[in-house]
Amino acid sequence: MRKTLLTAAACAATVLSFSAAAIANPEPAPHPTEHPKDGEHKDGEHKDDHKPHG
Repeated sequence: MRKTLLTAAACAATVLSFSAAAIANPEPAPHPTEHPKDGEHKDGEHKDDHKPHG
């Protein structure tokens, strides 16, 4: 019985630690001004068609 109790306590501690890590380090949201991916350019513009600066 003692072995089962220790195993259950170890499993519970593992689950709680993973849950706490997920809450403390959430997946970052994408940046709102992210560069568009291929196929998401508007007006037929492609990444190679950009005008040089200056």
